[in-house]
Amino acid sequence: VQLTITAGIYSLTVANVDTSIGVIESPATQTPDGSIYVAEQWGDIHRFSGNPLTWQATYTTGEVITGAIAAFECDATSLGNEIVVATRDGNLHVLSHDLSTNLWTNTDGYTAGDEYGAGVTIAGLWGSGSDPLALMSLNGASTGSYSGGVRAVNLATGFTEGVFEPSLSTIGSDEILGSVAILHPDSGNRWATIASSDGYVYGFDLLNITNEMWNAPLIDPSILSIRPGYGTPAVGQQNAVYVISDTEDLHVFDGNSGSRIGIDTSFKSGSTGATGDAIIGNTQNLTVTLASGTHILYR
Repeated sequence: VQLTITAGIYSLTVANVDTSIGVIESPATQTPDGSIYVAEQWGDIHRFSGNPLTWQATYTTGEVITGAIAAFECDATSLGNEIVVATRDGNLHVLSHDLSTNLWTNTDGYTAGDEYGAGVTIAGLWGSGSDPLALMSLNGASTGSYSGGVRAVNLATGFTEGVFEPSLSTIGSDEILGSVAILHPDSGNRWATIASSDGYVYGFDLLNITNEMWNAPLIDPSILSIRPGYGTPAVGQQNAVYVISDTEDLHVFDGNSGSRIGIDTSFKSGSTGATGDAIIGNTQNLTVTLASGTHILYR
């Protein structure tokens, strides 16, 4: 669905609809030339361009895609931004801008039995002297896998840089069901953060992927128990990290140190096992999406 946004009065108008696309669990991504890419759950990647948007091409991976895809300049010899796709089969594909070619595939996740259920996050690492990374949180909870960790693949070489294994997780049993969130550079640090089913939030070093910088528990104060974190952390100003636990508590940590800033328990619906995300908007407002509803916290 293509929507037209009217500024000032905040209205949306349907501009175009394509009903030929199948089930979608992945958000669309856009390249600087205005092309829109959409991933179907069963593995088809579609490219649309123009106004109104018109279908241009489809690439079929044949693998389930339930997480975010990304656009990035991975290959200077290939025209336009490439499309980076992580699948539940544990494969990372880099496709040409026009979707005519699979430029390369990293199969290390497939070999290990990992699942990339939350898709891919790109760490550009500009100014650090290091190559850009594709970061995939690992799930599937299968014996022998790296489920519960984060795989980093070098987008310049196509090779795996390493796997971050959280110190308090049981690798192969725990899961990271949300995406990796990138912290703002601070004093030369290039860190990222994840929320794990083991009940902890972790900060780790993107320049040395196996290096854990901090961890902090997601404690429910009403039952004095550590609860799983299932959503993708949101990163605000001064690297404040916002995380939702499965009891619908909103936890806030200092992303530079891991120290706790606070907790908001006002969203509780009384259920456990809930999943949710916290999203920072352009105005720095915080949107908290839970099974019980969506809440906006104004700056």
